[in-house]
Amino acid sequence: AIANFEVSQNYREVSDPSVIVRFRMVGRENCWLLAWTTTPWTLPSNVALCVNPELRYLRVRRRADGTEWVVGAQRWPWVCSLLKLDPAEDFDVMEEVTGAQLAGTRYLPLFDYFQGKVTSDKAWRVVADAYVTTEAGTGVVHQAPAFGEDDH
Repeated sequence: AIANFEVSQNYREVSDPSVIVRFRMVGRENCWLLAWTTTPWTLPSNVALCVNPELRYLRVRRRADGTEWVVGAQRWPWVCSLLKLDPAEDFDVMEEVTGAQLAGTRYLPLFDYFQGKVTSDKAWRVVADAYVTTEAGTGVVHQAPAFGEDDH
């Protein structure tokens, strides 16, 4: 058996990557759903995005280029702080909706590998579930079921 001393020889803390990813909404040329993930290697297998049906979401427009983002209202200040942007100076709030209103929204896949290989009316849609919280991320959860029951 390996002694505790031997096991601790290789102990080191590592930083896990996390990213905010833009998913372009179908029918809206310059509007993107922002999802946060700590498992970026699962992004090629993305098939859905999940929101909380009861939470509020903002559609904001960036003044510099007109790009629109959809993000959880309570997580918006955190997103701006990561991007070193000011929510009041750099953006206009265009709309506020609930997660239930976003459910069913279609978006384009990040990679076109699966296009034509899966039933697109079932994939790349926003779904809603109460497990999405405001504790971390953007309020929009990336779903890659090939990597587990709830991959986020």
